[in-house]
Amino acid sequence: NTPVLKIKDIIESKLIDVITVMSVEPGASGQKFIPKTAEKISEIRELNKRVFIEVDGGVNTTNANTKFILYRNSCNRTCRFSKC
Repeated sequence: NTPVLKIKDIIESKLIDVITVMSVEPGASGQKFIPKTAEKISEIRELNKRVFIEVDGGVNTTNANTKFILYRNSCNRTCRFSKC
């Protein structure tokens, strides 16, 4: 639930190589993708074009092709589609 604005300085500083965006509430498996995550991914990409964005949880064949999800570089090993 961390707003991108809260970590904006870190993202813009180019001091990080990878950022993991949680797309479900941490804890239980099998949760649905949180729709606001797509906006976060887009915001991060706008702030830093080179950072590697990893998405953790809830990505499947239904939502993987949304334009915001395509900004990500990878997803965790629990993804259920072949492009991970």
